[in-house]
This record gives sequence, C-alpha cells and structure tokens, in this order.
Amino acid sequence: MNIVIVKITDPDSNLNTFVVNSYIPPKNSKQKNRTNCSEANFDALQEKITSIKNNPSDELLLLGYLNARIGVAPDFHMYDRADEFELFPETGRSSDFMVIPDVVPISQNRNSQDKITNRHKNLLLDLCGSQNLLILNGRTIGDSAGKYTCYKWNGNSVVDYFIASTSFLHRFKSLSVGEHTLFSDHNPVLLSLWHRRRAPQRNSQAPASIYEEAPFRYKITEEGLANFTKSFEQPEFIQGISQLTKDVESTPKTHEAVEALNRHITELINDVAKKVFDISKQTKNPKPKFASWFDGKRHTARRLFKRSIKIVDNNPDNQRIKTRHRANSKGYRKIVNKKRDDFFNSLKKKIKNGKTISWRDFKKLKNYKKEEVQTETEQLNSFHQFYSELYSDNHPTVDTLTKRALLEEANALSEGSAPNESLNSPFTSDELNAALGELKSGKASSFDHISNEMLRGLSMNMRSLLLKLFNLCLETGVYLWSKSVITPIHKKGCIRNPDNYRAIAVCSCIGKLLSTMLLSRLVNHRQISHPDPPNQAGFTKGSQCNDHIFTLMSTIEKYKKVKSKIYAVFIDLRKAFDLVCRQALMFKLACYGVNGGYYDIIKDMYSKSEGHIKMNGKISEAFKILKGTEQGHPLSPEFFKVYFKKLSDLELPDTRWTFSDSLSVG
Repeated sequence: MNIVIVKITDPDSNLNTFVVNSYIPPKNSKQKNRTNCSEANFDALQEKITSIKNNPSDELLLLGYLNARIGVAPDFHMYDRADEFELFPETGRSSDFMVIPDVVPISQNRNSQDKITNRHKNLLLDLCGSQNLLILNGRTIGDSAGKYTCYKWNGNSVVDYFIASTSFLHRFKSLSVGEHTLFSDHNPVLLSLWHRRRAPQRNSQAPASIYEEAPFRYKITEEGLANFTKSFEQPEFIQGISQLTKDVESTPKTHEAVEALNRHITELINDVAKKVFDISKQTKNPKPKFASWFDGKRHTARRLFKRSIKIVDNNPDNQRIKTRHRANSKGYRKIVNKKRDDFFNSLKKKIKNGKTISWRDFKKLKNYKKEEVQTETEQLNSFHQFYSELYSDNHPTVDTLTKRALLEEANALSEGSAPNESLNSPFTSDELNAALGELKSGKASSFDHISNEMLRGLSMNMRSLLLKLFNLCLETGVYLWSKSVITPIHKKGCIRNPDNYRAIAVCSCIGKLLSTMLLSRLVNHRQISHPDPPNQAGFTKGSQCNDHIFTLMSTIEKYKKVKSKIYAVFIDLRKAFDLVCRQALMFKLACYGVNGGYYDIIKDMYSKSEGHIKMNGKISEAFKILKGTEQGHPLSPEFFKVYFKKLSDLELPDTRWTFSDSLSVG
C-alpha cells in the first residue's frame, strides 16, 4: 500500500486541509514487497487518517486507486436536514447518519454503472462510516451516473474514488470522469473546487527576488547593416566622433577616462542601431499544440483513435469493441513513438556529426525541452546558488595562503622585469582589422546590445576611436567587459540538478574583440619563447584529434608485431575550465614573460568578473566568478594550455613515455 499526504493550511483561519492519495493493491497481487492482506491495508489507511485529523473541523479529501468495487451499496444512511449541518459533527451525532446541506450539489442517492462488488467492498464502507466520509462518485454534477473509471480486457469497473469529509463539502463544485486515454487502463477523474478568495493583506512584503528582463537584441539584416554603416557618415555622428577623439587626447589616462570613453562609444553605436534595426523582443511564444514531427499520418491515426474512444465509452459492456479498441490503442502508440524517436535521433545525429554546431538544430532541440525547464523563482534561485558555489574561490587542493603567495610572486615577477615589447606595444589598425575579420556572425550580444555584425559595420572613424579605447585599456591595465550572461543547457540526467547542465556564457562582443587581439599576441609570444611540445594537439591551430588517434594506432600496431605489451592511460577532466586556480594561472603567465599592461589587463579581467543566470527571458542577480578561465572568451583555451603545460613537458621516471595533457574538443 502506498500513501501520500499533503497538508494545506489556510493562513486566515488556520484550518488544515489534508489531501490523502492512496493506492491499495488487489487481493491477489503478486508484486514483490507488497502487503496482500486487504484488512491490514485498510486498517493502516484508517490509522493514518485518524492520526492526521486531530481537529474535527479539519477538512479531508481521500482519493486514489483503492481496488474496491462496492456496486450501488449505500455508504451512509442519509439524514437530510440542512438546518443542522452547522452542528455536525461537533454534536457527537452517530456516524450512521450523514447530513448534506442544500447548497452543496450532491445527491443523497449514489449511482454506479458498476453493479459488481468484491472483497474490498465492506472494508471501504467501514472506513467511510468510521471517519464520516462521503463517496463523491456517482452523486455529483458531471458524474451523476457513476461512470466506469477502469477499462480492462476482462471487464469494466469503478475503482478510482474521490471521498471527502463533511467539512470539505462546501468547497465542492463538480466531479467528472474523462475519456479513455492512450496511457492507462484508468480514465482520468477530475474534481473541481470553488476558489477560496483571500482578503487582501496590507503591508505585505515584496517578493524575495524580482528578476529583470534579459538584454534585448537587434534584428540584424543586410539592409539594416548597410544603413548602419552609412549613418556614421552623417554630420551629427561625424561631429560626435571628432569630439570624443579630442577628449581622449586631452584627458588624463585614468580608469575613469577609460570608462567614460567606453560608455560614449556604446551609446553612440546604440543610437545609430536604434534608428536602423528593429528590437527582437524576448516574448514567450505559446507552445504549439502538435510538434513538427506529428505529420498527417499521425493526425489521421489520432483522429481514428479518438473515434475509437467514443465508441468504447458508448458501449462499455461490449467485449468485442473493447478488444478492438485495445488493439487500436497499441497501434497508435507504436506509430507515434516510432516517428518521435526517429525525429529526435535524426536531430541529435545532425548536431553530433556536424563539423560545426548547427545552432538552428540546437535551438529546435532545446525548444522541445522547454516545458521541462520551468521558470519558477525557486529553480532560478537554485541555479544561481549552484553556480555561485561552483565559481567561488574554494579549491580542494590549494589553500588561501598558497593562493595569496602565488599572486604576490606573480605581481613581483611582472613588476620586476622590463615590459615585453611584443605584448605591450600599442595596438595597430592592422591588428584591429584582422580581429574584426575573425568575428563570426550570429553570435549573441550581452548587456551593451552590440553584436559582431555591428562591429564589422563600423566606419573607419569609429574603428579608429575603438582602437584608441583598446590602447587606453592596454596602457592603464583596465578591462571593462567582465559581466557575462550564463545560459544553462541541459545535457543529460535529472533536469532539476544544475550539475547536469552545460553553462553557455555570453560576454560583450567589444570585450571579445579585445580578447582576440590579446590572444594573437600571446600565441606569437609563446611560439617564440615557450612553444608547445609536439604532443600538444588540443586547442592548437593545424592540429586535430585524428593526430592523436593516428599516433595511438601506429604505436599499437608496432608493439603487436613484436608481441609486446603496451599500456595507455586516458584522463577525463571534469569541469576542467571551471576549476582552474586563477592565482596559479597568473603566476604561470608571469613565469612565461607576460608583464606590463598586458599582465595588468588580464589581472583586472580575472579579478572583477561577474555572472548572471539567464532562464526563459529572466536574469538572476550578479554573482562573483573567482575560479576558472573566463567563460566565452577567446583567451580561455590558450590560458588552459598555459596552465597545464608543465604536464605536457613532464617525463615519467624510468620510462620512455611522455605524459600528455592533450584534450579533444567535441
């Protein structure tokens, strides 16, 4: 026997409503770990009801699959005197009588299409009599005939009940038995209640968390981009760009000056964008009634199945019709499941086997799971808390003193050496144009609403102004685009567990453009001074996973020919990027000759980073990101190689093998 109890307390009256959902197995049940003694099951249910209902005015609603067929036997001797309803049950009236008020839409006589009884009949009736409970099936609006609730090959029955206490009757509105469905032999039984209106509360507290709307996006079109570029040639914008250029040259190079210049550039770009682009509002589109894979053949099968349901409902005692309906149900389920499985398998195969991720297919697959990812405050709070703890500065292997010492030594190495010219010389227009050419279309924008397409469409004057901003950042060691919007994408497992999600971070496109220019310099610097070993193929231009596969297969074939043993070790780093110790990363960068303004801008980037969780158009409050490489930044893969380079160079003692940290990107 299974029992689930839900307690609902009315804050106005402090009265309790207990909803008891119970399943009692049949007498001859053969399932394991199940008590087949009917008397013991009903006694346990009665004891549970007695223990929870301490106050006589408490309301009780018992429902479930009780496996009791009681036919048309009366569950009570009715005592129809509405004027005494208020006195019941405080007067101590005998449980042989039941009072039903006139205002309640319940009949004294109970009807039922099921005329057969079984061994559970008297047990259920005794339970109702001892607890002053009333069976609602067959005596209410919507089910006055007492319709069958279960259709099986060997007969129909009424075994699913709603049973209520007398104090609960004033809430009752109607009860109905739904049509036979594809998923169960039992019909859905629906109970409707009157809504209890609560008086408005004064001085009510505000919600614990009020979430803002996610940043909007511009609808980028070819015509809009052409107009976007031409708009900067208008006199008003040319004058604004010239004034900003003069201000940069005359203003002292401070942190405030960098912030002011970035703010003015962002406002100028958005002023032009609002005139030529439409804003894409993030509205919740209603979910379609049918999925795209539910084609014409599936609609025809569904229509025939619905017709079969009506026929079996109109002829519940016809065994031939029920047998045919059972076959129709299985056939309909089979063709629907096959079509759905083929659709999702094809979609997943396209995403998995494609050379690049098809975001259109990825979004389509995500939309079919949207109903699982709820938008309740509790869920957004749980994701916020999970990622706050994940990115907190807690490391199981590095203590606080060690991290502090690493950062102090890194700062000393950077300050104690002359600035590296290859890293700290001013950016050139060629570097900016090369970085702009590497920007990919279709990427999301962040809080500043500026996309890669808009950056590529900037006029020469605006590019010159943007270059001055980047050089000012490099000279002062300031990074201004540390906020990111993190969207969790479900991978596998329980959808309620945030650990089963992949975090997709969206950062400012201006910040990623600067990171691309910084990355190009770091790659060139390391190729000259600290090159990667030959066995490093992960995140390396011109290398791929097939290189390691070829090496492994060649080694295996070689030692198979000489009949010698060979051993291989595969290491899977879980959440590798998220668990990088930032203090140790700064120390390794300093050891590789990263210093001056380049070092300062990286340190500023990694000391001020924040994240917001985005779910269904809402974003959470900001939380600090103090661990791991920056999400969504072009620099992150190169930093990860720097962090693990020592392992690639490490030779294991007394062996001929080199330990490799090469990673494959899937």
